[in-house]
Amino acid sequence: MRDRPTIIGFVASGMLILLLFLLSLLLEGSARDFLIEEGGLIESASAFGHFLCVAIILYKGGLSYLKQYHYVVLLIIFFMLRELDFHAKFTTMGIFKTRFYISDSVLLVEKIVGVMVILLLLYFIFKMVHRHSREFLLGLKNYSVVSIGIFMAIVLIVVSKSLDGLCRKFKEFDVEISKQINMHLTALEEILELGLPIILILTVIAYFNQKDVQPIKLI
Repeated sequence: MRDRPTIIGFVASGMLILLLFLLSLLLEGSARDFLIEEGGLIESASAFGHFLCVAIILYKGGLSYLKQYHYVVLLIIFFMLRELDFHAKFTTMGIFKTRFYISDSVLLVEKIVGVMVILLLLYFIFKMVHRHSREFLLGLKNYSVVSIGIFMAIVLIVVSKSLDGLCRKFKEFDVEISKQINMHLTALEEILELGLPIILILTVIAYFNQKDVQPIKLI
């Protein structure tokens, strides 16, 4: 069965995410910081995973794929830069915060750059949805591993971003989350973000291995 290695990879990825989260519950101090904290092993591995995914696409698809589906490659590069904190490294604060655009402490040129980055990201998403949503839904109906992989990637993005700053979001509704629970949720967010490039790599490989069938041109 052609899809068996990819399916096994998906299952193994889920097990890895679970094991890493269980490990994060047991670790303390510097060992936990090395694994979870900003610039730690998991965040670095996530950035490298996105880089590897782009490298595989360029190796398998070449320049012709890049010209036709540049927004796919650029979106993955965006994920990599996000893991490397480029959204906040060169600006007063993170460009995805509302406060960035209403604060007087942020320079106008920074706000303009922030808006341009967000518009570019929206363009990537629009192109993906506009050009590939039909094939994606058809692939899900037919249990295509490529569409399943992309669906899993979308779920990982949504869940990990929902966990980002969850403590702060709940505080707006006068709901307090303990420091311990917030620490575990932060760990889960980082680990899920590592799962994203792993799933994308498996999906990309499955896509380019579909040589004798009509591919679903999402990734």
